[in-house]
Amino acid sequence: MESSEYTSRLSRALFGGAESASLETRLARGAIGSFGLKISFTGFAFLVSLILARTLGAAQYGVYAYVLAWVNFLCIGVLAGLESVIIREVATGQAQSAWGVVRGLLRWANRVVLALALTIGLVAALVATGIARQVNWPHLPAFLIALILLPLMSLTRIRQSAMQGLQNVIAGQFPEAVIQPAIFIGLITAGHFVWRWTLSARSAFALYAIAAAVALLFGAAVLQFNLPPAAKQATPEYKPRQWIKSALPLLLVNGVSVLNSQVAIVLLGAIKGSQTVGVYAITGRISDLIQFGLLSVNLALAPVAARLWAQRDITRLQFVVTKSIRAALIFTLAAGTILVIFGERLLSLFGPEFPAGQPALVLLVIGQTVNVAMGPVALLLVMTGHERVLAISTCACGVLNIVLNVVLVPFWGLVGTAMSLAISLSVWNILLAVWIKRRLGIHSTAIGAIGGQTQR
Repeated sequence: MESSEYTSRLSRALFGGAESASLETRLARGAIGSFGLKISFTGFAFLVSLILARTLGAAQYGVYAYVLAWVNFLCIGVLAGLESVIIREVATGQAQSAWGVVRGLLRWANRVVLALALTIGLVAALVATGIARQVNWPHLPAFLIALILLPLMSLTRIRQSAMQGLQNVIAGQFPEAVIQPAIFIGLITAGHFVWRWTLSARSAFALYAIAAAVALLFGAAVLQFNLPPAAKQATPEYKPRQWIKSALPLLLVNGVSVLNSQVAIVLLGAIKGSQTVGVYAITGRISDLIQFGLLSVNLALAPVAARLWAQRDITRLQFVVTKSIRAALIFTLAAGTILVIFGERLLSLFGPEFPAGQPALVLLVIGQTVNVAMGPVALLLVMTGHERVLAISTCACGVLNIVLNVVLVPFWGLVGTAMSLAISLSVWNILLAVWIKRRLGIHSTAIGAIGGQTQR
């Protein structure tokens, strides 16, 4: 069977309708391709985590996870909420052939992000050095090396958003899903077995930076190749005030989201030590496996949702949302069941310290299952221009997560951390799903009616 025919059949299985339904077919192709890449990326990420955990040990892997959490937090300020703006504006610009705006946005965003990365990175290095002199922080060298990742990771995210807006999901994710982890694994293996290095968190970050730089250069070439000739020839048009106005609420959303995911690592590191951080980091990485059905769907759905909302085609938007989330939930339930049953054995692969994370893994699986079942709530709010609602709700549930962590982590450690995240994540998803149904007329959950809703 030819690949095009196979994709068409999968498209009809997921979305129904005739083969000529090009929008659903493109969405299915994007989701299926993203799913394949997510499997590849997850496999590589699992292998990277396994190699690092076995090579570094729980304590040094905890240092690696702890420092990386801070770098991810700094990325929030660097990206300034521009990722979702780029996805939406590029998809809208493509639909309206407004290539001047698209070119202007990409050029402006790259300049802004690079300047912010250098500025924030320098300030972070100076602050960390000053603190280390006062309290003798042992992780300063690893942190300074990890700051090299700040511009690399941020520019990569900008490029991925542009490719997602162009609906080239597979090509946009390929450099970071395949090339970067493959190079990273190769460098780690060579360093440990060929050059006989004693790997540490510092050397791991140095190798990570090399792999990220290669992937960034490859991805930039892929974006240039995929831009239509009209986009390359258009005169750039700049709308910085409009873009900043849209980005600021998303900056707040992204900040709270990353804080939600990283506050546990920071608190665990301060209260329970780096070994507990290492165990939680691996536990969280494994629980994330059940998300990539939803993540794969979201990558393909985002530009489609932006286009359909711009056309006010609510019936079709409801159709693709419901079908997509049902497919994602089937995968989530299957993967979650496997993790609950075999999670302890899976954790034991990383070392004798890691099976202690099994109770936390069960709680995280429950929270992630609710997250998927409620549907693409954040995506729908952003693609329909309701960033402020998303920002307010995310902040409220972020505060809830922090309070729960402060209360539960000192007593229950890993279990308290997982419980805090599961509760706050579930509350956030349910509140937003209710708001979207009442205000936008779209049922975001897996039990939504395919027949469509009328806008209110």
